[in-house]
Amino acid sequence: MNPRQVEAFRAVMTCGTTARAAELIHTSQPAVSRLIGQLEATLRLRLFVRERARLHPTPEAKALFVETTRLYAGLDRLRERAAAMRGGQGVVLHVTAYPAMGYGLMPRMIARLRQEFPALTVSVDIVSSPEVRDRVMSGRSDIGFAAEEIDTHGLSTTVVQSSRAQLAVPVGHRLAGRRRVRIAELAGEPFIALAPVDVARRALTALMSKAGQELQVAIETPYSLNVATFVAEGAGIGLVNPLALASYQSPRIVLVNLTEEIRFNALALHPVGVVLPAQARRLVELMSQAR
Repeated sequence: MNPRQVEAFRAVMTCGTTARAAELIHTSQPAVSRLIGQLEATLRLRLFVRERARLHPTPEAKALFVETTRLYAGLDRLRERAAAMRGGQGVVLHVTAYPAMGYGLMPRMIARLRQEFPALTVSVDIVSSPEVRDRVMSGRSDIGFAAEEIDTHGLSTTVVQSSRAQLAVPVGHRLAGRRRVRIAELAGEPFIALAPVDVARRALTALMSKAGQELQVAIETPYSLNVATFVAEGAGIGLVNPLALASYQSPRIVLVNLTEEIRFNALALHPVGVVLPAQARRLVELMSQAR
């Protein structure tokens, strides 16, 4: 017994004649008769009695038709479920992001994602970059967004955003009115520094060393948003990722460009060999395109 025989049987039961059944399943009348004969031979049951131009189902055929109806109803539900999943219905997308993305671009891009997949539920956690990596590797998150300093072994990564670092200074500071500031000019200033493992912090330290200067670190914090908050309180100046400040506004700080280039790179990541859900792939696209 094969699916084509079952399809022919169902068509004959539905239409009453082999001619109409053939039209329904897009084949010839002799092909339908042959398929029914093969099915009867396989089952060793008589399924139809022919009277004039019509086929009358036997009790056995009627019983089998109940089962085939259930089978096709299940297939219809399977197709409907697949269509719903393509549209995001009944799907929960687990996203983990580090604060620069989670409090920056992420809310806007997830809002756009849900416009495209209105039935989609998105679960968002904002944690440190190492924790993003751990959650992605353990399968607790479908897609993660982290800073580039994490260990990427076993991960497939894509740079989704690359932003040039800026200097946050208090309003009224001697550097506040400048269009650009050279790295060497940071010497002697109380500095609100990112964590020592941060790639931008390491780049800044290297450039200061090259200029024969050292940072005067007053406060260390892992997040640009915290740097900006300390700067607003007059605790010093600091290097920040402008993406992290997308939703932060303070009249007490000014962002100034640096002459030397230091970049913050944000990665989308998932385990190597894991196929991302369509909604996660689309989120990565949206994050990459965001400006």
